[in-house]
Amino acid sequence: MNIDQENLSFGRLLRSLRREKNMTLDDLFEITRVSKTMLELIEKEDHERLPAAVLVKNFLRSYADAVGADRDEIVRLYLRSNKNAGRNLRLEASRAEPGTRFWPRFLLAVSALAVIIGLTVFMMKKGADEPIGNIEPQAASIEQGAAEEPQADLLNEQNPPEQRVTEAEELPEAEEAPVAVVLEKLLLKIVSVEETWLKVIIDSHDSTEYTVKPGDSLEFEAFSGYNILIGNATGVKLFLNDKPIEVPGRTGQVVNIQIP
Repeated sequence: MNIDQENLSFGRLLRSLRREKNMTLDDLFEITRVSKTMLELIEKEDHERLPAAVLVKNFLRSYADAVGADRDEIVRLYLRSNKNAGRNLRLEASRAEPGTRFWPRFLLAVSALAVIIGLTVFMMKKGADEPIGNIEPQAASIEQGAAEEPQADLLNEQNPPEQRVTEAEELPEAEEAPVAVVLEKLLLKIVSVEETWLKVIIDSHDSTEYTVKPGDSLEFEAFSGYNILIGNATGVKLFLNDKPIEVPGRTGQVVNIQIP
């Protein structure tokens, strides 16, 4: 089988060489000890799910040695392809950027609404607490008071006490202001128990990659959630708000987890 190595990308070239030697991914795993999932990602050239470049280059060298390819040429083809993929991802991110500004604007709007409601309730309570004034005028003198007693009795007969309502009682009660919604923070802690790599996306923003060793610990804060790509399913332990989260998969398996 004649392979045109000059016109093939790194993933297609490696796959062609593997098939030429009648090797399966299981055979390649036994030689390189690179997981089948990672080998598939390399052949598919899935840059979005592949780990950091420093790890991928080591995987590519092992793959190239197993199928008899030029390891330096494979790494060169990968770096060129990865550069183009990064340019496309930045272009897509710039197009999607308006959507990522939703949460900051939403929180600002909620804060402004809470301030307006608070000021409104304060003014209403302040108005209700102001003195109404004396309803019954004081008598000018003892003689005038004595003279006006018959008239007062007549008014009391015409308007029984239960029918008289003071001005203070007629004032409407202030309604309770709605409580502003406060978004609870999602606190994520990642503890490494084996050497592995991670790709973490917080609140659907740009991703960040990490390479961790046993004993390393990472902590993050989010409002809507996380998306985590783990290079070794048994390599880390996850805790959300101090509660453990189960990580499915076996040793060496690449897994993707959405939290919550």
